[in-house]
Amino acid sequence: MKLIAQSKYKALLLLIPILVLIVILAVVGGRSSGEETEAATTQSVDLSAGVSYLKQLEAQDPEQIETTLKQFREERLAAEREERIRMLTEGEVSVWTLFEDYAMIGDSRTVDFSACGFLPEERILAKVGVHLNYIDEITDDLKHLNPARVFICFGINDVEMHPNDIPGFCDAYEAGIEKVRAVCPDAEIYVNSIPEANEIGVASSSVLSLVPEYNTALEDMCRQLGCHYVNNDNLYRDHANLYDVDGIHFLGEIYQYWAANMIMAMYDAQTEEEMNAGESES
Repeated sequence: MKLIAQSKYKALLLLIPILVLIVILAVVGGRSSGEETEAATTQSVDLSAGVSYLKQLEAQDPEQIETTLKQFREERLAAEREERIRMLTEGEVSVWTLFEDYAMIGDSRTVDFSACGFLPEERILAKVGVHLNYIDEITDDLKHLNPARVFICFGINDVEMHPNDIPGFCDAYEAGIEKVRAVCPDAEIYVNSIPEANEIGVASSSVLSLVPEYNTALEDMCRQLGCHYVNNDNLYRDHANLYDVDGIHFLGEIYQYWAANMIMAMYDAQTEEEMNAGESES
């Protein structure tokens, strides 16, 4: 019974500041209108309603109170996410300004993040034609940057190196992640799904038709390793007109959408962390 009472008390404490804020706003609003009597009446009504609401909450099952608080958090965080997406898609915020304290590593597809002038060259550790073992060549650069976030963008060449061998591909990817963690132990790691090749790219290398299956395994691996997964399925689905003539590489315009996927993955990770923190406190 003591634990239930403490849980209920904690939940009530979380709601009291909201009610107090409502009262303060009501009082300020009434005074700014110059109608002192009406303001006093509003204050009295709001206080009475607030006290009544708290009494109702006190009579509720503490689990129900926690469920209500969780719903409030989820709705607020979902609204914040939608607003971020809107601001990015409508161009109110430049996605490139949102990359801070990071390193991006990968192959030829990754090179154009800097080659096209979108992000600083020193932050893009990428090279044409490389595989995951390229990480061995850039460990000193990663150590020097010591970024808070590492975005990993390998995969297309590694699929061809491990044709019809998804376990072998995942083993190579896991080894690459561990190399990054060895030199950047405090960094959050974001693993990009492999953007699919179009029909022209698949015609030149049939194993690329299996990229969705490799991505499914990659997402599962990220979950097991505690990495963040960046879903890039929309690059093929929504921007097929932005593929280069080989059907594998991209035109420059697609990079803003790929960058937005990474930023949203970062926001989603922050949202999940906040949700988990809220649940541990309740």
